[in-house]
Amino acid sequence: MDTMPLEYKLVIIFIVAGILNLLLKRNRNWVLGYRSTRCLKSHDRFAYANRIFGWGLIILGLMYLGTLVYLAHGGDELTGWESAFIIVGYLALLFILIEYKLSKAFKE
Repeated sequence: MDTMPLEYKLVIIFIVAGILNLLLKRNRNWVLGYRSTRCLKSHDRFAYANRIFGWGLIILGLMYLGTLVYLAHGGDELTGWESAFIIVGYLALLFILIEYKLSKAFKE
């Protein structure tokens, strides 16, 4: 029985989590979502940050899928460390972007 590789499951998780963040961006009690001291100061900030975070997760999922397909087409695979480096690096850049956009949008 052939099972789906973990990397493709991660793509699905990122895309679904991104869509859920976009749909439930006004609900601070939702389990998923971006939270920081700056973003939790008001509902508007929370919604703004989670709109960026939701789109960022969708883009991460699609970019990661593109990387996997490109490498598979060439016969290569990502190691666990390479996958972790890509995902953690992208999320770190996304968090920095969200904090920057929050500080500019809400004049801090």
